[in-house]
Amino acid sequence: MYFGSKEKTKKDICLETTATLLFSAFKSNDKFGAYIFNNNKAEFIPLKKGKGHLVRILQTLIQFFEDNNTEEEQEKSEINHKKIQNVLKSKNLCFFISDDIQKSFTDKEIKILTRKHDFIFIHSFDPFEYGEIPSHGLFYFMDSESGKEAFIDFSEEKIRNKFQVLRKQRKEKSDNFLKKNRIDQIEISTDDEVFSQLLKFFKLRQLRF
Repeated sequence: MYFGSKEKTKKDICLETTATLLFSAFKSNDKFGAYIFNNNKAEFIPLKKGKGHLVRILQTLIQFFEDNNTEEEQEKSEINHKKIQNVLKSKNLCFFISDDIQKSFTDKEIKILTRKHDFIFIHSFDPFEYGEIPSHGLFYFMDSESGKEAFIDFSEEKIRNKFQVLRKQRKEKSDNFLKKNRIDQIEISTDDEVFSQLLKFFKLRQLRF
């Protein structure tokens, strides 16, 4: 979520998208809440109205991004998914905003959520992840969540081709997961204008229904 080859990172898109959706619900006088989790912890903020509630959700989200994630505590977040299933009794419009939906939900969990709620995945991504691979230079990569580091030499055609295949497989796996579970997706790049992408999606969705 912390990667970005442009001015914004995927984390920035996540924050901006969340703020836009919350403000829209606030202006419509609707109730809104949040279920925020990382590898360390999870927090459920119940449905309520009001500006103070909006601010609380955004502050909590920012704090979660500032926390350091550790793999050994991954199980805590997974267990908490059951809580959200039990707390939300009536049907709700749910947005899941992340760079990868499959890291966060098992098939069983997502089937329960989509059967009970109108579930929409907002995919935050960077153009570098799916765009043209540079044909020269030694690139340094660091996973800001795990701390793992690597150098990749894209001047070698064999390396570029392998990297391209891995990216394609990842995208196809994600698309198949969404299609299988009948989940709508909004794709927002780090060089996109968030509001226009959301507006475009909901206009098209309105025509479908």
